[in-house]
Amino acid sequence: MALFTLGLFLGIVFTILFFWIRLSNRMSSAEWRKLILAVGLVCLFFVICFALGVWFSIARLKGEGWILSA
Repeated sequence: MALFTLGLFLGIVFTILFFWIRLSNRMSSAEWRKLILAVGLVCLFFVICFALGVWFSIARLKGEGWILSA
């Protein structure tokens, strides 16, 4: 449920930002593709950092410290 909510939230934010930027600026298609790639990478970075934070928190609660363990 949390992943669904997070995905929905990111999807809404992503859509609003892109439509606002697309309507407010007249960009060439090359600049538009670069912007999509940049925002996609930022969203991916956020998701990875969030997942690692959850992973480390669960490991800490189990008493394993901050060691990466599968």
